[in-house]
Amino acid sequence: MAKRKPIHDHAAVGEPYNPEGIWSPEITARLVKLWTKDGYSAGAIAEDLSAIAGKPVTRSGVHGKISRMGPTGKGHRKSGSGRLKGAVVEARPEVERRAPPRPIVVQPRVVTLFPEPQRRPIPIAGVPLLELGSFRCRYALTDRSPHLFCGEPTVATRSDPHGSWCEAHRARVFEPRQERTRSAPTKPRGNDRTGIWR
Repeated sequence: MAKRKPIHDHAAVGEPYNPEGIWSPEITARLVKLWTKDGYSAGAIAEDLSAIAGKPVTRSGVHGKISRMGPTGKGHRKSGSGRLKGAVVEARPEVERRAPPRPIVVQPRVVTLFPEPQRRPIPIAGVPLLELGSFRCRYALTDRSPHLFCGEPTVATRSDPHGSWCEAHRARVFEPRQERTRSAPTKPRGNDRTGIWR
């Protein structure tokens, strides 16, 4: 793999190579002095260092260098430098501590619903299909093997004279018939040969 060409060729310009960029030990010492002892802002320090280095230094560059110097005390301001000298700080009044509030206990409400109508219990004896005789209920009680059916005596009706279900299962299988009411015929929607849709 070929070696990359450096972005700035120092030898071509006649400058000595400085791996630290503009941050020579002299400029770094000036930065520390202006930041910690004199309390200048990062923007003011950037202007000063730009004039000394002969190259532009940004406010963000100053912040970056200060943060890279770490918590050794070299790059950080003195603690309390933001306060006025001689300012009196009042102690906070002590707050009376209260006991934590007791949890609220919610009593469940008892709701009485209308009782369900009681149906006659359906005997679940279960008879295999081959043992069902005539006039015995053929309502399936199981859907797996062995297939069992009700087997109770059936109720004959006008529509089913032999009866296929007992009285209890007939009520489950059929809904009561409701009388149909005839309504006036509605006009068809759509084109009535005039080309107009309604």
